[in-house]
Amino acid sequence: MDIPLEYFGAAIAWLKAQPEVDAEQVGLLGISRGSEAALLAALTINTKIAAVVCAMPSNVVVGSWPPGSAAWTWKGKPLPHVCHHGPHAADPLVHLPVERIDAPVLLIGAGNDAVWPSSDMATALYARRRLSVWGKRDVLLQYPNASHRSGRLVPATWEPDNPTATADAAARRDAWPRVLKFFNDNLQR
Repeated sequence: MDIPLEYFGAAIAWLKAQPEVDAEQVGLLGISRGSEAALLAALTINTKIAAVVCAMPSNVVVGSWPPGSAAWTWKGKPLPHVCHHGPHAADPLVHLPVERIDAPVLLIGAGNDAVWPSSDMATALYARRRLSVWGKRDVLLQYPNASHRSGRLVPATWEPDNPTATADAAARRDAWPRVLKFFNDNLQR
């Protein structure tokens, strides 16, 4: 994979340069592996981010899929990573140092996530954030019966009739307005 984090820096710089955008009020939203990208961008890109939302996040830097190389690079070098999911990893270098992000963070986890343990990883991120000066406005949303699919966030107009889909739909109905409020509260106009 070897995706350069500078790509996100260029995208953020482009967005901030648009005349209709307040360059001081840019937020990031990532879902699943995109949550890793959002957190890594907030950590590495030398620009102010006003808020970060991560649904079904990872608390560690995970390698590429299929396994074998780094998923992310910075300044041409692969980031330290693990080839398994969190929340635990022996190497401290693979844990995302989210306490350094100087913006509020909203984390969303699902207890019935079969892709990776997003509930445990969101909890680990939240706990790490709460130890920092930046984490006082953070929000942790947990949906014990929801699956990884609930990270799609926007409420669906139709869901299949099964318990997991029902839990996912309920999670999205609850989370989406809270995500919008979080951005509204933290991206002042």
